[in-house]
Amino acid sequence: MLHKVFDAMTLAGEAGSLLKIEDEITTIVAEAKRQWRAGPKLAQSTFLADRAERITQRALDLDASGITDATFWTRAEERIDAALKDYAAFAEGDGAYRRRLFADDAARGFAFIDLCRKRYDVVLMNPPFGETSERTQGYLQQNYPDWNFNLFCCFISRTLNFANYVGAITDRAYMLKTSYEDFRRNWHLQLQRLATLVDLGWGILDANVEVNLQIFEPQVQHIDIINLMNLADQRPNALLQACSMSSGNSWIAREHEYFLDLPNAVLSYELPVWQEAARKQGKNITENFATAVSGMKAGKVEQFVRLMWEVPEAERGSKKGWNYFQNGGSFAPYYYPTIWVLQYRSNWSHIKSVPSSRITGLEEYWRPGLSYGKRTDYIYCYPMPQGQIFSNEGMAVFPQQMRYVYQVMGFINSGSCQYLMNLLAGQHKAHSYFNKMALAMPITDENVSKNSEIIVNNLQRIDRTSETSMLFCVPLTSLLLEGQKETFAYTESEIINLVNDAERLLEQNSQLVAHILGDTDYVAAKIPNWAELIYEAPLSDNLFASSTLSYFVGCVLGRWDIRYATGERTIPELPDPFAPLPVCPPGMLQNAQGLPATHTSVPASYPLRITWPGILVDDEGHDEDIAGRVREAIQVIWGGRAEAIEQEACEILGVRALRDYISKPALFFADHLQRYSKSRRQAPIYWPLSTRSGDYTLWLYYHRLSDQTLYSCVNDFVEPKLAQVSDQAAGLRRKSGRTGKDEKDLERLTDLEQELQDFRAELLRVAAFWKPNLNDGVQITAAPLWKLFAHKPWQKRLKETWEKLEAGEYDWAHLSYSIWPDRVRTKCKTDKSLAIAHDLESLYVVSLAGAKKGRGKQVVEVEDE
Repeated sequence: MLHKVFDAMTLAGEAGSLLKIEDEITTIVAEAKRQWRAGPKLAQSTFLADRAERITQRALDLDASGITDATFWTRAEERIDAALKDYAAFAEGDGAYRRRLFADDAARGFAFIDLCRKRYDVVLMNPPFGETSERTQGYLQQNYPDWNFNLFCCFISRTLNFANYVGAITDRAYMLKTSYEDFRRNWHLQLQRLATLVDLGWGILDANVEVNLQIFEPQVQHIDIINLMNLADQRPNALLQACSMSSGNSWIAREHEYFLDLPNAVLSYELPVWQEAARKQGKNITENFATAVSGMKAGKVEQFVRLMWEVPEAERGSKKGWNYFQNGGSFAPYYYPTIWVLQYRSNWSHIKSVPSSRITGLEEYWRPGLSYGKRTDYIYCYPMPQGQIFSNEGMAVFPQQMRYVYQVMGFINSGSCQYLMNLLAGQHKAHSYFNKMALAMPITDENVSKNSEIIVNNLQRIDRTSETSMLFCVPLTSLLLEGQKETFAYTESEIINLVNDAERLLEQNSQLVAHILGDTDYVAAKIPNWAELIYEAPLSDNLFASSTLSYFVGCVLGRWDIRYATGERTIPELPDPFAPLPVCPPGMLQNAQGLPATHTSVPASYPLRITWPGILVDDEGHDEDIAGRVREAIQVIWGGRAEAIEQEACEILGVRALRDYISKPALFFADHLQRYSKSRRQAPIYWPLSTRSGDYTLWLYYHRLSDQTLYSCVNDFVEPKLAQVSDQAAGLRRKSGRTGKDEKDLERLTDLEQELQDFRAELLRVAAFWKPNLNDGVQITAAPLWKLFAHKPWQKRLKETWEKLEAGEYDWAHLSYSIWPDRVRTKCKTDKSLAIAHDLESLYVVSLAGAKKGRGKQVVEVEDE
């Protein structure tokens, strides 16, 4: 029996008091009694029968017939404790220290058992929250059915077994999150144990969480609630005062049944009267209005998800190599541009093979509808074009009929809806809250629909001036355009007017919805600065000038069609916001099939020479000098006024000359990096590779990279430059009677010569193994070149990525396989997702032993197509 107790204690070091050792002891004692009564008949073999016979024939002083688990444990513990003391006292020789440690540890273990078997008057705690270790997952899942993979739930239910009165300070997320619904129903409400709830909010603990206080008692009639969330520094005194008064403005009393009737049994205690009235009518959004659906969880986000401009342009679109993807984003009611793509395979095998992934809502994929971010302070929604996949972070909403889509949009973005969803869901607005939110919402108000459509169109107009948008045509500009003003999209004042109109109409919609719902005291919708949300920078002349120069670099490289800026081509009408997105933005230089143009598909009359290899250089006088090429683009648009326009742009940007802005890492590249970084993912597509001092820089265009690009850099740019510098230095060395200026020039040329040699060596070193594949994304593709980027934050990011590549963390990448094929092939034998990523499924071997080890892990939910 003692051996079995020790076995049951193996998880005590990790599970602590969550280990239900008293239950284990009860089971062990019952089994021992059963065996004692059965005697030899229980044995299954001759050996066990003989052993059982000998034990039974002994004169045992322990009569199991009258023993309960309590009396057994009292007697057994006394005898074991005495034996352990004797064992430690007589320990001698080399093993004495270890034997004393064992005796001490065993005694502590039995003391721990005593603590777990006792009952207490009161338990007070600040329980941990979050996931547990992998070793204890199986045990907790078996013994705590409402665990929800969060330790907090286990500790609440466990302590209610220890004492009648339990007090806790905890993370308040459990009050509203869908995943805690069973926990709330079973432990807080149906048992009627939750007696007092004190809501405190942010700033109480060091952890970045909102908290509350809870008191559990034996069955109580109602819950006393004290709301102190909005009192900030006054909370300590307010709590003392509220407790001493036992009533007052801060006290709210609610029956347990009140919460059981709410969607998901949320502990939301301040629902407005108009919501309760609508709820009692028994109508909800799903029946009358629209349905929200949760989508895919791509467990390995870095492997499966990219920013739109990172992947091969011809491979993005509906059911192509990279499908447009809704994955949430910044708070943006009514409009949010599509920026994500998800790797697509028709059978989803690449995602199904990852344990942390989940594919749900599959039957709704590619339908037009609305999308909203699940984790946000305020609910919001925006158009989701046809042909897109959505995630568990970028929820989808499908109206009962598409003709009501603008009405649904106006309702969700209204102040009343935002206020109500915050009460019901907090920051975690899962689809189930939306579907269960009881509101009798009519679908007849045409003004809400009309306003919503105008707002969306206004925001589309702003968005088509952003380089990273699928609507992009030409950028915003504040430069003096005179008669050519109409060829660019909008000026700053026009953008402000569009934003103001949208804000005014949004407020009108909020008022209309509030009136319909009977919400006389509605909370007005939070109005964002939409223009800044789209550009992620304050609107300013500096922004306009930098985006215009960035546009010219794209024109030179053949990315953008400069004829939209010259007026030769007319900016197209705005598309239907629910229509499928094209492969290329309208402003992209395209061939007749709507794909990115090549050198064979651009007419001879095109007004600008294009650098098709995708390599520019910061080297004055060179044919591909980046500053000189940008001047050519300015000349195409402004002709005789090109020099004045360039000077005006430099003044706005605070630089003496255009080259100063382009060559300094903290200026042009920093602006470009910010423009092409979204949601913490950085993906610049114009790469400056520099010598150590930055005196010589090559600019590479990401979408023209190949395994020959670095060799072209060396052969077509670095070698000729090195030869030129070497000749100039040799000439100065041969010159007799060198002046002080000559000496300085010689020193500069000698340093540059050495830097160019080092630059060439590094380019050739990387070129030997570098096989760029745009499906890997920008950071992994650029990582081997990290030493050549002068922008320190970006260099640091790439160095970290390269170290992870070396360590094998990104072995799903094509680059990893090209550099370390043997390592990747070995991993493919045991990792199905890697095997699929490299089309090496024939190497994958299913391990039955590995499958058995999965006990206790979270189940992967997958719905087949």
